[in-house]
Amino acid sequence: MKILTHNILEDNSTIVMTNADANYPVENIYSNMLEELAQANASSTVITIDFTADQIVDCLFLGMHNASSIIAVFKNSAAATLGTVTLTLPTVFEKRYIDTLTTVRSIEITLTAAVDEIFIGNFSCGEHTELHNVRQPMTVEHKDTSMFNQTLGGQTMYNTGITLQSFNVDLEKLTDTQVTAFKAAYAQVHKGKCFWLDRYNDIETEDAIYGIFDANFHTTRNRRLTDLSFSFTEAK
Repeated sequence: MKILTHNILEDNSTIVMTNADANYPVENIYSNMLEELAQANASSTVITIDFTADQIVDCLFLGMHNASSIIAVFKNSAAATLGTVTLTLPTVFEKRYIDTLTTVRSIEITLTAAVDEIFIGNFSCGEHTELHNVRQPMTVEHKDTSMFNQTLGGQTMYNTGITLQSFNVDLEKLTDTQVTAFKAAYAQVHKGKCFWLDRYNDIETEDAIYGIFDANFHTTRNRRLTDLSFSFTEAK
């Protein structure tokens, strides 16, 4: 299992978008709401992110877009290309792990599609945190957010909601180094700020999930090792 809680796009010195729609600003690309869109008034756009210090990137996640092609180019302080990720016909929720880049100073994201207005809800990249020794099986609650009221006579008023995944994660026999890495990742978001969690990082066809830590995490010391648990709920 892997999580990305530090999205380096939020650390930008500047972020700009070509053909931008003023009603859907480029900063929405790292909004806490997945469906808050950055949109362009054209069939293509280039989003350029600059940083004042070197950044580390070994993965990227994206969600809620209508692009048929997404190309991310990572460059260093001399504007030399460090790596390129090309996504052709990407799924609505996409993930990609890459060889670690340690001197990223800018990112150029090119989105194209056969539409008049191209948009993207989230683009996250940075250095992921590995979660070790995940206890299986994992029970997932599928929370239906539909609301209804029913009278004693059986009449029902009903508003359709959506279904969200919610589950507990139990990690067993972690080393101090592994616990420290989790605590650092947790500290980036605490409760309620969204991030990406990949339950099946070794299965490319399984989507990552955008969501939140929805409660405190717990640790139990077992001699020199530690058991750790937390709960996670999908977000939109």
